[in-house]
Parts: sequence; structure tokens; C-alpha cells
Amino acid sequence: HNSYGDSSGATSGQYPASGTIAGLPPANTSLPSVSGTSTQGQTLTATNGSWDNSPTSYSYQWRRCGASGASCSDIGSATSSTYIPGWVDAGNTVRVVVTAHNSYGDSSGATSSQYPMSGTIQGLPPANTSLPVISGSAGQGQTLTATNGSWDNSPASYTYQWARCDSEGENCTNILSATDNSYVIVVGDVGFTINVTVTATNPYGSTAESSTQTLVVTAVEEIGAGGFRSCALINNGQVKCWGYNNEGQIGDGTHYNLRLTPVSVLGIGGTGVLTNVTHISVGDTQACALISGGTVDCWGKNDVGQLGNGTRNQTLTPTQVVGVLGDTGPLTGIIQISAGENHVCAVKQGGTIYCWGADDYGQLGNSASGTGTYSSYPVLVSGITNATQVSSGFLHACALLSDQSVKCWGYNGFGELGTGGRSNTSYPATVLGVGGSGTLVNVTKISATNLNTCAVISGGSLDCWGIGNNGEIGNGGVNDSLTPAQVSGVGGEGTLSNVVGVTMGASHVCALIQGGNVDCWGMNGSYGMLGNDSSVASLTPVQVVGVGGTGVLANVTQISASISWHTCALISTGSVDCWGSNDYGNLGTGDTTSSSTPVGVIGLP
Repeated sequence: HNSYGDSSGATSGQYPASGTIAGLPPANTSLPSVSGTSTQGQTLTATNGSWDNSPTSYSYQWRRCGASGASCSDIGSATSSTYIPGWVDAGNTVRVVVTAHNSYGDSSGATSSQYPMSGTIQGLPPANTSLPVISGSAGQGQTLTATNGSWDNSPASYTYQWARCDSEGENCTNILSATDNSYVIVVGDVGFTINVTVTATNPYGSTAESSTQTLVVTAVEEIGAGGFRSCALINNGQVKCWGYNNEGQIGDGTHYNLRLTPVSVLGIGGTGVLTNVTHISVGDTQACALISGGTVDCWGKNDVGQLGNGTRNQTLTPTQVVGVLGDTGPLTGIIQISAGENHVCAVKQGGTIYCWGADDYGQLGNSASGTGTYSSYPVLVSGITNATQVSSGFLHACALLSDQSVKCWGYNGFGELGTGGRSNTSYPATVLGVGGSGTLVNVTKISATNLNTCAVISGGSLDCWGIGNNGEIGNGGVNDSLTPAQVSGVGGEGTLSNVVGVTMGASHVCALIQGGNVDCWGMNGSYGMLGNDSSVASLTPVQVVGVGGTGVLANVTQISASISWHTCALISTGSVDCWGSNDYGNLGTGDTTSSSTPVGVIGLP
């Protein structure tokens, strides 16, 4: 410009005034921000903030920082514009680095330390992903153990509450003080189901979840010992047996010689398991079960018809006892059974008795059937119409009548019939009173075995008769007693009292005492049949010691002895303890080691 005018000039194309103008990368003018709730599991969304120099795209990197916003580190793979905080973020802050891009470069902007992109992430309480599980057998006296199941959100601890529910798993009630991760089933649980509620806790709360319930809790209801083996009736109507099995006496369909722990008795024909059993009796070569409704199933040896099925064929699983010869159906209306060595007797509703099997000495009690024969069909015992209990011994049997007197029949070589003589009889004969005076009366229970018989007397005393060479009479002597004699007290002091049950082996006797203790007497020997941690015989009762020889055996509800020198006791806690001979696994301990003190049977119920 001058006073005469304006004129323009420009550099020539060959001589530009500058180089090509270089653009700048994006420049952040306001920080990115985040929207959303700062809670585990909720979605956080990044906003890009404001940028100069026209960004063409953005990328993201979320970072985990401490509660104050410091000590940040990248969160792997968290590179989208959104992020869902997890359990690991709880208690921290989360921020995002937004990188803006254009053709001239990249530039990053992050939330400042004063202004974290999120508040402190609030964690969530544990979340169950698989239910707690109960392991263990649902039987009285057994231990149940809770596993926690699976949980999200990192539980720091677990607590437990066991509950008792109805058979359908409903209407549950907490069991007081049952707050460990294991629980021992008690008698009050029988017939119910059990579940456990597991509560998982972390710093952000607690969540409870219940397991599925167990099967209905079962218990051992009755035990029976005989012929180097034992059986237990479970309250669900099933039976388990263990011990010698050379003749299929275990009833599990096998012919293995030994079953060292309990196995289930199969159903008739080997189908399923035997069910609906209400009472069992174990003989020397066979076992029988009373079925709900009054029929009887037996299994084992059958060489003299002791299975009562009309044949002499051995069976490895239960077979139904048939009616008397000529009947086409089963024996019915039975309310109690007792298996002896090779014969079985049963009380029928109304008070008659039927027996089957060996009859060498008239042990079937039918004067018309003769002796020295056998019957694979039940025969009616002569002259008895008011029986309440029958007990089959080695070669004889006795019946408790409704007037509380006793009649016996069969072999009598040692006075086991209690008639004052030694003559056998195939017709029931009345047992005399103590010392042969009058008639034995006020009897509440009887037990016949081997060559002896015992009777519990109302008031709690006990009378025994028969062979006595090993002190089986329990009165301090070793003579046979042809009529009942009173059993002495422990150590020979006074008379045995408070007796509520009695059982007899081949040469020893045991009495259940009110309150749950057990006293035994007779032969002892290397097997320790008396259960007092000794091998010395005793002519008067001695107390059975506790498991392992500590204290005395207590809380016993039933006892059963075998002619094969072992005895078993049912304990109120649901366990079964046995002692004596174990040559064939008859103690159920998983081995063949005999024991002069009680040992626990494995695997019941």
C-alpha cells in the first residue's frame, strides 16, 4: 500500500512462502467421564470428553485404581466404551483412558486423580451357582457332611444350620446346636429327612442356600444272630446280613463264603431287595423274615425243609413259606417267628403255632407227625391255642402262653424242656416251677437255644434250665437243671434283677438289664463270648464292657446271641455292637478278628 494506490504480488509457484502446513493430533479440552452405578455387576459407560483438532475415532482402556484413585493398573481386555465391574473391582475405583485419533496422531485423556471416573465400586454378597450337597448315609447314628456348593463373589466364610423336615422335604425345623459342617443322626430323626442351609458371607453381605434333603432317615429296628452270621432289620422294612454264606444264608443271591460287612437281602427270586419286613429270626442254617400282612419268607439251607416252601431245594434269595400240606397259598396270619438249628416255628394270629423243618426229636411239636422225619410244609403244633411267643432252640422249642406259663417240646437230654426229666417229647409239655414245684408262671419272655431255655419273670428276675456244664444256668454251679433255677446276680450276689430281655448262645447266656446294660455268663474262652475283656468262664453274670474295653456297655435296647459263639447288641444311638467269635465275619467289622469286647458293625443302617 502507498498514497497512490494498492498493488498485490505473490511468490511464484516455484518459490512458496512456506512448507506444507502440518496438522495437529487431537487435544483434550474436557476430560472423559463415566455414567452408570458404581456397583458390581452394573454397566459403566465412558463419554469421550471434548477434543480439538477433530478426532476421527476413539479407543478405550479401563483401569482399576485404589479407593483414593491411585495405584492404577490396566484391566485386561476391558477396551470397549462400556465396562461391567466384577468382584475383583469391589472396594476400588474404576477409571477409563480415552484415546482420540486423527490422521495427525493420537492423544489420550484420563479422569484426573481428583475426579475418579467412578465412585468406589460396591461389591455384591455371595451368589450361589450350585447347591450345597450332603454326603453320608441317612441312617441313625451315621454322620452327614455338608459340602458348600459353588458360589460367585468370593465368600470369605461359611456357616451351617441343619434342619429336620418331613418325608417330602417340607416343613423343616432347625435342629438346635446343629451348626457344624457335619451332623450325627439321632433317633429323633428317624422317619424324617435332613437338610442343611449353608450361609456364605463376604464383606458385602451374606446369602443362604439350602441343600436338597437326604433320603428318609432309617434306623436298625431289630437284630438277629445265628450260625456264624448276623442280620439287622432296618425300619424301612429292609434287611441286611453279614458273616458266613456257604449255604446262601446271607440272602444276597451269592454263594460267597464270607460277607465281612452288611449287605442287603434281595427280594424273592433275586428281584430288587426284600421289603415290608416287620420281624426277623436267624437260625443256624437259615434265616426268616415276617412280612407285613402276615406271610413269611426264608432263605438259606433247605436239606430238611427248613425253608418251608414245600421243597428241599436250597435258595440263595428269599422264598415264601407255603401253607400246610394241601394248601395252595402261602402261610398267612403269622405274628412272630423263631428259627432254630434246622427248624422254624411261627405263632399265628389267634395263638396257634406252626413249625417246619427237622423233626428228629419231635421239635415240630406235632404228636401225629412222629419223630426222625422232616416236613417242608408247616405243621400245626399239638395242643396250643393261646401262644404269644415261640422260641426255637437247637433241637427243641418252647412257647409262652397267654396265661404266662410255658410249654416246651423236642429234645430233652439235658433237661431243656424243664419237665423234671430227660425224656424227649413231640407233644408240648408244661414247664415246672423253680425247683420242680408247681408250674412256672408270670413269665414275660422266653429264649430257647442249643441245650438250654431261659424265662424272664414278671418283676425282673430270670430263670434258666437245661445243660449247665459251662455255668449256663448262672447260679454258680455246673450241673444240669431239669427244672427252672434262679439266675444269681453279678458276682454271685443275690439274684439277677431288672431283667427285660434274654438271649442264649451255644454255651453262654446274656441278659438285657433295665437301663441298657448287659450281663453274660457261661463259657468264655479265646473268643470272649462274655464280652468282659477276658477269656475266663463265669458261673454267674458278669457285666459286658464298653467298646474297646472302656466302662460298661450302655444304652442297649436289644440283644441276640448265636450258637456260633458271638453276641450282638442294638444301641439306642442306632449303632450295633458285637463281640465274640469272628471267624467268618460274623461281627461285621470288615475282618475276621474275634473280640472279647464289643466292636461296632460297619455300614449300618
